[in-house]
Amino acid sequence: MIGFLISIAVSLNFLYTAFQLFGQGTCSFGGGRVIRVATNLGDAGAVSCNLAAFGIILVVISYWTYFANNR
Repeated sequence: MIGFLISIAVSLNFLYTAFQLFGQGTCSFGGGRVIRVATNLGDAGAVSCNLAAFGIILVVISYWTYFANNR
């Protein structure tokens, strides 16, 4: 039960981050933390924040699809 609640909390956090990224320019991932999203306008080698947001949403949807099919 605790694991399920943690999964919900992490998924909501990921979705909140994804929706905050839309329209922000370019984003890069990395740094000292496991997952850190930095907005860098015009930074070479970075991806569109819209693409990053869709990727995060896809990961959350994939996780819950996997969870629902393997219960």
